[in-house]
Amino acid sequence: VYPDQEYGEYMLIVPKLPGSTITLQEISYDTNTGEITDIQDVHTTSGPEPVSMLVQQDIPEGFPTLRVVIEADGRTGTYELSY
Repeated sequence: VYPDQEYGEYMLIVPKLPGSTITLQEISYDTNTGEITDIQDVHTTSGPEPVSMLVQQDIPEGFPTLRVVIEADGRTGTYELSY
């Protein structure tokens, strides 16, 4: 569970394809321009069998602070956690 907290929304991420890689990224923004200033990988899960990741976050109403990246078979999909 990231970040470690007692409350917030839960999201269970389960890719369809076996052998997928799930990466959780933390996103930082310039509050004046709204442009992304930094992206850091927080956690990565992968393996030959199907993998999953449980994320708990207080979902922000402004800029998203977390991004989920799923890679499989040479394709990449992203999802930013926000309202």
